[in-house]
Amino acid sequence: MTTVQYPQGADYQLAMQHADFALVDPVLKHGQIEMRPDRGTIPVVRSGGFVFTYHLHLTHGSDKALRCYNKAIPDLFARYEHIVPMTRRAADLFLPTDFQRVGILVNGQRYPLMVMEWVAGETLNNWIAHHLTSAAIGSLIPQFDQMLRQMAQLGIAHGDLQHGNILVDDQGHLRLIDYDSMYVPALAGLPPADAGQRNYQHPQRRGEFDARLDRFPGIVIGLALRALQADPTLWPEFGISGENMLFTREDFLAPTRSPLLARLRGVS
Repeated sequence: MTTVQYPQGADYQLAMQHADFALVDPVLKHGQIEMRPDRGTIPVVRSGGFVFTYHLHLTHGSDKALRCYNKAIPDLFARYEHIVPMTRRAADLFLPTDFQRVGILVNGQRYPLMVMEWVAGETLNNWIAHHLTSAAIGSLIPQFDQMLRQMAQLGIAHGDLQHGNILVDDQGHLRLIDYDSMYVPALAGLPPADAGQRNYQHPQRRGEFDARLDRFPGIVIGLALRALQADPTLWPEFGISGENMLFTREDFLAPTRSPLLARLRGVS
């Protein structure tokens, strides 16, 4: 079987400079890609995981996030055939999503494109850095707990639950983004698309792919929120790396040597 070679950052940047030609969807063709204010012909791109993400402004209709893949994901089409309906079923957790098997033309070839509603907000870690009070952080805890309960009731898992995949919108509501690693019951038997962010995954996780994937990262995030509610001064010391929310993989591997856990024993 031939492995598809996906475009890389420079390829997508060039394509998005001419989005009216590169995008296949006739509605998206009429949108405007967000450009850098200092260099008006260079698209603003947000990279992470498997994708490059662009902000498309539509004159008529809501803005979109265009997610362009830079590497192959096993069974990508089959996954989204079942993931997209679930995101609509639980629309209070997820963003409206459209997966286009043939969505963008790059270097003369067509590639898949994930189209999501663009929601103004901040990732969880950035929001915390800008709202570092016990009251503000405490307001997120019931929402996060309800999010975990709702996914458990549906028998699904995000699969890469971490700060960068949780958005706090302008109304202070939590929304999940990035569904490439998501588990829904119809995907039972497939391998995981990704191992998840290392600072949120159990050290003994191997090839598991089921509805229990969010249990450990859910504990990690839930404990971090509660610790920060009790003592927001933990953030400057343990939370500002951009790679974690207080806890790191090293804390899980060697808890008796963890400065964070030693500090938390004194948090009331």
